Amino acid sequence: MNVLVIDGQGGGIGKLLVSGIKSEYPDFFVTAVGANSIATSAMIKAGADVDDTVDEEPVSGRTPLLVAAESNGNPDVPLILLKEKADKNAVNENGENALMIAVLKIKTLILKTDL
Repeated sequence: MNVLVIDGQGGGIGKLLVSGIKSEYPDFFVTAVGANSIATSAMIKAGADVDDTVDEEPVSGRTPLLVAAESNGNPDVPLILLKEKADKNAVNENGENALMIAVLKIKTLILKTDL
């Protein structure tokens, strides 16, 4: 079974959920999506799987690294996931990996700035 945990604050609730699920159901995959570096680090330390996917919205089959790259959140989150050996070659439904998404975001930002 796959479980998605989303934490948008300091990671305390997410960390408790991840550790509780992992201790009670060790065969479950827990995908953790943190809105900031503190939440992401806390859930990884609690045992979250950095490469697992969940086929439910809002992440619909994407890894935590892809979700972090696609969001407009903290740029430290993808770096934390990469440090934890997240799959940098994983792709979204459009065939884009995290690096491609980041480059497209920078191009879009430059275009918006030049207008």
